[in-house]
Amino acid sequence: MPSDIRSTIACARVEIDSDTIIVRDEGGGEREIAAGERRARRFLRATAISYAIALALFISLAVYVNPWGNFGPVGYHSLFNSRLTKLTYFDSLPVVQRPEVVVLGASPALRMKPSMITEMTGARAFNYCVFWGRTEDYLCLYRHWMHDLDYRPAVILLAIDTFAFAPPGGEHPVFPGMRRRLLNIPALVRHHPDVDWFRLQCSRVLDCFSRQHVEHFWRAFRNPDVIRTGYPSLPDAEAFDLDGTCVRYFPAYGGTAKSVFEQGESGELRITRTLQSLVARGRYDKIEWMKSYDFDGLWDARIRYLRAFLDDCEKGGTRVVLVLNPVHPVLHEALSKRTKHTANVQAVRRLLSDLEQGHPAVSGFFDAYDLDAVRNDPDGFFDEVHYATRNADRILAGLRPMLERSMQSQSQRGVKMATGRRRSLSREGT
Repeated sequence: MPSDIRSTIACARVEIDSDTIIVRDEGGGEREIAAGERRARRFLRATAISYAIALALFISLAVYVNPWGNFGPVGYHSLFNSRLTKLTYFDSLPVVQRPEVVVLGASPALRMKPSMITEMTGARAFNYCVFWGRTEDYLCLYRHWMHDLDYRPAVILLAIDTFAFAPPGGEHPVFPGMRRRLLNIPALVRHHPDVDWFRLQCSRVLDCFSRQHVEHFWRAFRNPDVIRTGYPSLPDAEAFDLDGTCVRYFPAYGGTAKSVFEQGESGELRITRTLQSLVARGRYDKIEWMKSYDFDGLWDARIRYLRAFLDDCEKGGTRVVLVLNPVHPVLHEALSKRTKHTANVQAVRRLLSDLEQGHPAVSGFFDAYDLDAVRNDPDGFFDEVHYATRNADRILAGLRPMLERSMQSQSQRGVKMATGRRRSLSREGT
């Protein structure tokens, strides 16, 4: 306490009334302190301390529960990160076992079998499609291969969906349109041209207070079936085989992930009847993928990422075969009536066709969207966008001439790749 109001018990007299506290010191001086002001200061101090403690506890819980993987790979994960699982496995492959053909894209193409590609071309293949794959995923992944692994596949089969170009939605509060499952993989996100380190760290703290994070945090924390663990490796992931193909699908219309896959493969799922029933009753809100394809136009940033990806492929000597993925015929009809989907499909077609004609890295464009063989088997889907193996095989069969030509044009580069492997093996041996 300042010396001018210091007092002792022996000689100080304190007079208290309803409004003030009067303090008189040994020298006779007085000072009045308003009781209301004092109480206000105490209240503000207590509030600030309580707020700081509550904030620290909330962030600590968010870091511990970690439903999105914002704070490392361990947590009560509410969603499976296929990007991280495949990257961990792929990066661990010996140099001589890395594939020469890679399938890139989103989850609809997860049943494109590498074994069929090997039968057609004689080259090792791997399905690197991921859930909600978009053009920034292709760019970050190829730059990771090229700069971090010194690896460049001979051919990439790029299976594209229109939502790969969708404008930002509510995915992230700081990086509009970006998936947290990409942002939370340091080996990939550091190659993103529009993500800097400082903003990324700040976004992880701010993300703790986003509606999506709080909802997933609460569900993960309360769900007794969810345990705190790391993401599984590819050999331990129930949803995938070692070739990268998916063997479990979300049971959007009943059943289990396993039964949906088995019934979709056998043709017993009858997804067409389910979708037609929803449309007939006007229950478009119950069609799971309607919102994902309902947007007003292509986002320029994602077109830029695709072009940057192709530019890198040209530098790396990789040939790219472009494929436009189909959707279920009933979903197409519903989207055509209620959204701008038809215009978006046409815009993507024009873009891919222009790239086929004008970009040196592109060796072909195959439009599977209206492929009769797929449209004639509408029950060859697990839901309205994920096509079953028999339809994937039909698409690959249509791609065969392009894949064969691409591999043939890479024959000289194959010698260079082999030389690169020998150098890599020599470095590993030392």
